[in-house]
Amino acid sequence: MLMALQKHTKEWVMFKRITTFRMLQSCPLMQKHLKNTGRSLHPIPPFGPFEKWGIDLMGPLPMTKRGHRFIVTATDYLIKFVEVRALKSSVKQEVTRFLYE
Repeated sequence: MLMALQKHTKEWVMFKRITTFRMLQSCPLMQKHLKNTGRSLHPIPPFGPFEKWGIDLMGPLPMTKRGHRFIVTATDYLIKFVEVRALKSSVKQEVTRFLYE
């Protein structure tokens, strides 16, 4: 029963995608809109080290012996410098302290 339901659901999703795609292809207003948004994106590169950072917070993870459950990472986009720290909680005070230090 479950397999039949999953197959039926997949078929329904594909039907809706195909129907929507065909409808968008036949709509002149959507074709005009798609032509205007067809430009590619241009990223803004960093000009110096430590100017642009990527920050990620991962967790909750299994608790370590020291009680840490989260990992915060900061990566510089230009020189690929990485700073990582384990945190006991994800409260903003701990993340802010990591960024400040």
